[in-house]
Amino acid sequence: MVLLTWLERLLIVIGSVCLVAFGASLARAASFQRIAALTLERELAAATVIRGVSGRLEIPRLSVSMRTARGIFDYRVSRTEVVGSDERSVSAPPEFSVNESAPVVHGLIGRLEIPRLNVSVMVMQGDDDATLARAVGHLSDSALPWERGNAVIAGHRDTFFRPLKNVREGDEIRMTTARGIFDYRVIGTRIVAPDDLSVLAPTEIRSLTLVTCYPFFYIGSAPQRFIIHARSPH
Repeated sequence: MVLLTWLERLLIVIGSVCLVAFGASLARAASFQRIAALTLERELAAATVIRGVSGRLEIPRLSVSMRTARGIFDYRVSRTEVVGSDERSVSAPPEFSVNESAPVVHGLIGRLEIPRLNVSVMVMQGDDDATLARAVGHLSDSALPWERGNAVIAGHRDTFFRPLKNVREGDEIRMTTARGIFDYRVIGTRIVAPDDLSVLAPTEIRSLTLVTCYPFFYIGSAPQRFIIHARSPH
């Protein structure tokens, strides 16, 4: 009886430790997602609609900010002067500060969204365990979203890609990157073996393939893969 009591307590402790570890993992992933989202917003701000400019000029009251790909530069307005069109303009005050508090995430591809499923997740380059623990990963051997071909993105079924179990043909998928926004429509799904590499095959048109483990609620290492095929409508 005493042995059973100690065994019960041991199982409770092990379960509690596992829950704490899983919660900590989710918290780290959520923190990384926020940092990656901030990095993407900076990249989108730097990639202005008018190509070729060095950044975006903002002039709020009594201050001037230049947002560029290399950082955010803030100036204080010290004086104003009216000059003729044939005169040189007055340069900005030499004192300025660089906003280095905004984090930068290297290897960031963009943000993947499936509106009907409320999916919004940052996409990183690579499909190793460390990457997939905090984001979904773009397979380096596949096309990038802004290239013609098959862009392949993998994610875990028990975290970011869990909602994919409810995907439907015709669902909209959007990829937001610093190089543009790319839309796709789901054209079908299938279940394959882990060693079936046909899902990675290149395509002549711009397309997107999402990969996750299957079954979704399987305990342990899942024996199959759930594949979503999507195609650009343009």
